Amino acid sequence: AQIVVKTPVSDPDADVKVNGAVNLADVARTVKLPGVSELSGVVTADVATHARVSDIDAKRYDRVAASGTIQASRIAVKSSTIPHPIAIDTAAIKLTPQTAQLTAFSARIGTSDARATGSLDNLLGFVLRNEDLRGKATVTSTLFDLDEWKSDDKTTEVIPVPPHVDFSLDAAAAKVTYGALTLANVKGQRRVKNQRVTMLKLSMDMLKCAVVANGYYETVI
Repeated sequence: AQIVVKTPVSDPDADVKVNGAVNLADVARTVKLPGVSELSGVVTADVATHARVSDIDAKRYDRVAASGTIQASRIAVKSSTIPHPIAIDTAAIKLTPQTAQLTAFSARIGTSDARATGSLDNLLGFVLRNEDLRGKATVTSTLFDLDEWKSDDKTTEVIPVPPHVDFSLDAAAAKVTYGALTLANVKGQRRVKNQRVTMLKLSMDMLKCAVVANGYYETVI
């Protein structure tokens, strides 16, 4: 890795380059990770960025250089802080000046599986200047077991929807199980905007009939 920073006081100008691979099993053997009982897999990165703070403030993203990829393969994680083991078969992120593109993702969480693609826009503005983060994603699953995500905690708390996020999600699952219910062909759209999560065109087959629902969850104070 190489980091060069010029004019750090008046107008920070940073040049960052990262090229290498990390074996997570070596990390687990070297560093004590509280609660982690298993960690393995390989993360590789070949990334280069160059940006000046004044250009980001002025949204002159054409002057911001960002390129490269980050890839992960055969990731396995077991921890006391997560309810079920996580296995990421493959994940790949491609960076451009304005977007971070998830070009591939395939994983298993417990007995559930998921595949996804998507992108995030204005990532630099969101991280550095609290501007709106925009994005979209598509997620598919052959089986998703909601029972694995039940909590024994009986307390009820409001889960806030974060501000400055404009994100849309198209999701589809061939089979979803919850208790004695088995849902088939579950499809729907989610939209997060203005601290509201909107559910659109949620459809599923259950109890020998078809169900369609729309609704929203909002935490604006």
